[in-house]
Amino acid sequence: MRHILITFILALFAVSVVGCGSDEPTMTSVDTDVPSEMAPNIFPTSWIDEIHLNEKIIRESKNWLGRALDENSGQCKVWVRTVVKNATGRNVPATSASDYSKWDPSPNFRVIWQGRNQCVTKFPSLQPGQIIQMKWIDSYMNGGPHTAIIKSAGSSSMEWYDSNYVGKLKVGSHPFTLKNWQKIEAWTVYQVN
Repeated sequence: MRHILITFILALFAVSVVGCGSDEPTMTSVDTDVPSEMAPNIFPTSWIDEIHLNEKIIRESKNWLGRALDENSGQCKVWVRTVVKNATGRNVPATSASDYSKWDPSPNFRVIWQGRNQCVTKFPSLQPGQIIQMKWIDSYMNGGPHTAIIKSAGSSSMEWYDSNYVGKLKVGSHPFTLKNWQKIEAWTVYQVN
């Protein structure tokens, strides 16, 4: 009986900390919206290439830390575009007009992880330098979009580089935990390739 009670208390604690219901999350790891003519080009020739690109993105992100930006360059997506272009020469695609949590398809980016309205109890294996595009829940930030670069990631917490989050039009770095994840309605994590 004691074992059952302890299990029940731990389960309640997990739900209260993470804020998840009983629905099991379903996570998509590949973007099915990529046109078939682009499919041969979406995977890198070498994983070493991806690691190298991610390292360049992280180095470029660090160069911007603490900078105050103007209204044109300080929005999160504009800043991420600038970082990725400076670091890799690739152009980050536009955010989908019909879904703030996705980008228009591009042969230079592939989907690592995506989801919508899901209970997330742990983060998958994400890498520094990958990019997250998300839509906040309607009651937070008016349900708008946000774009960030993953600085580090573990199973229960990440750290991001982004603009316009730690301060208006300011580039910063901050933690983002599973509890924070409750503020996200939908998301996609991208890898530059």
